[in-house]
Amino acid sequence: MKSSLIITALSIAFAFCLAVVTTPTAEATDESDFAADTAGQLANLCSTASDNPDYVAAIHFCEGFLVGAYRYHLASLDGPGMQKVVCLPKPVPSRDNAAGNFVTWLEAHPRYRNDNAVEAQFKWLTDTWPCQR
Repeated sequence: MKSSLIITALSIAFAFCLAVVTTPTAEATDESDFAADTAGQLANLCSTASDNPDYVAAIHFCEGFLVGAYRYHLASLDGPGMQKVVCLPKPVPSRDNAAGNFVTWLEAHPRYRNDNAVEAQFKWLTDTWPCQR
């Protein structure tokens, strides 16, 4: 039963984090973005224009990255004393809105553009949907 609830929660997290954003950012997507070392590289992938030859690969990479990091976070909550730091609203935002929100947030917080992509993702998530303590 607990396993089923975790899978359901993870599925909702996937739906939340998976996104396709087609508004280009100031920087174009290139092969080096697929390293996704920085938040800027991840945002470039998430905002790849639909007419870009790398669009399909970039969007799928973006989606997998966002979902993978979020799912890891959820899985880490299974231990004793662990507390959620991200509390998604209900209804959960669409995948498109969530990824677009990440790109928009990063554009508004350019100081994080060179930060580790996962760290910046969680800065965005905790800024946007923090849990009430």
